[in-house]
Order: sequence, then C-alpha cells, then structure tokens
Amino acid sequence: MDNSGDYVAISVNEEKFCQEMVKGTNAAEAYRKVFDTEGFSTNKITSYASRLKKDPKITARIVEMRNAAARAAIMTGAKVIEEWAAIALADHNELTQYQRNNCRHCNGHDHGYQWTDQDEWAQVVASVMEFNGAKGNEQRQKPLPDFGGGFNFAFNALPHPDCPKCRGEGVERVYIPDSRFLGPDAKRLFAGVKQTQHGIEIKTRDQDAALLNLAKYFKLLAPDAGTTINMPGSQVTVIPETELPADPAAAAKFYQDLMRAKT
Repeated sequence: MDNSGDYVAISVNEEKFCQEMVKGTNAAEAYRKVFDTEGFSTNKITSYASRLKKDPKITARIVEMRNAAARAAIMTGAKVIEEWAAIALADHNELTQYQRNNCRHCNGHDHGYQWTDQDEWAQVVASVMEFNGAKGNEQRQKPLPDFGGGFNFAFNALPHPDCPKCRGEGVERVYIPDSRFLGPDAKRLFAGVKQTQHGIEIKTRDQDAALLNLAKYFKLLAPDAGTTINMPGSQVTVIPETELPADPAAAAKFYQDLMRAKT
C-alpha cells in the first residue's frame, strides 16, 4: 500500500485472517482458524476464503503487512519504544544548524580583509585591472585590492570578539550536513528533503509526538481524555492511553501509521 494512501478499516477477524496469510497459512486454513465454520463443507470454506482473500482491502492489508515484515522483520513492541525514544531525543543540530561564523576581517592581520588564497586575490586584481583599462585614465579608477590581511580565510571559523567590522557578531550561515553520514538517532529523526522555491526544506519526524507517546506508554500522563498538561513551549491535551499491541504485526502497523501521520 502506498504510504500516501489512507488505510481502509477492516474488522478484527479480517485482520486476524490477514495475519494468518502473512504467516504462510493457506486461505482456507486461515479462514477456519479465524471464523466460525461449524457445519460448513470444505468447498464452502474454500469458496468463502478465496472470496475474502480477493477483497481489495484485504489484499492491500496483506501486502502492507508483508512489506512491514520484509522491512523490519516485524517490529516488536520494544522496537517501537526504541524508535520513539531515538526520535524524541535526537539532536536537531545533526540535521540543520544556524551558525554565526567569522567575517573577512575577523582573523586577518590587524583585522584587514582576509583572502581565501592567492588565487582569489589574483582574480580580483585581474578584474579591477580590466575595469580600469576599460574606463581609461581620464575616468575614476578602482584601487587594487590590498592583501595585507593575509590569506587562508576559513568561512566556518568562529567570529573574533574584537573585530572592528562585525563587532564580534560574525556572519550568519545555515548549514545542512550530508544526510548520508548522519548518526543513527538523526537518521530516525530525518524524514527527507523537499525542494521549494525558497531552497531546501528538511523534513523531520515529530519529536513532541514521540515524547508524548513515550510518556503515555509508561503511564506518566493522566489517562483521562481532555486533561491538559504543560510541556516546554506548548500545552498538550492528553489522549486516553492506548496500550501498545503485543502482537508483532499489530505493533508494526501501529508504528507505521504513527510515522505516516507525522510526516
């Protein structure tokens, strides 16, 4: 089933039938295990089982459960808790950073303009000379750039507190690291990127939701609906506690539905 699609509700017995099918049980035997077939002939059971198996919502659910099993060997309840904890505690700085780095005068000699290297300085010199040549001697000339501030400017160095140009505030920079090299927790928090007209947008899992689910699971919140608790920066209305499914397939489905809803 496509992650963008809506999950179609099925009955409890239909869910159990799907679980039996995922285990490798044939349709007729799965039907016998789940439904009351007392007095049914073998042909009748086979016919009913075949019809149920071909139902589009049953087929889609079986495919979804098999995909979940292939992806995570069917998550256990403990694995779900581990995922929630990783998302809730992941450091956002591993995904995006707002930095204030040195300006060109912060670390130059006597706070003069600092060049990256001699090639950068030479390119600017050539550009100024070309401009001045085109203007002619009778028109105002640009001065050649000074290299007194030195070379080896590093754009990600820290600002100098005594810089006379930026007053120690530096220049702002948004840094997005290579997602291929994220740590385990950051990878769980990371939900992809989106190219927008304003640039790249980093998508993340909902850390507040993961933390709230952990609190509910460990019964740290009031169990009655409508209770409101304070969390840093916001108020959260407590949802009635939902016991985490003990069945591996159900736990996997529960987790996947949560993550799909939060992305």
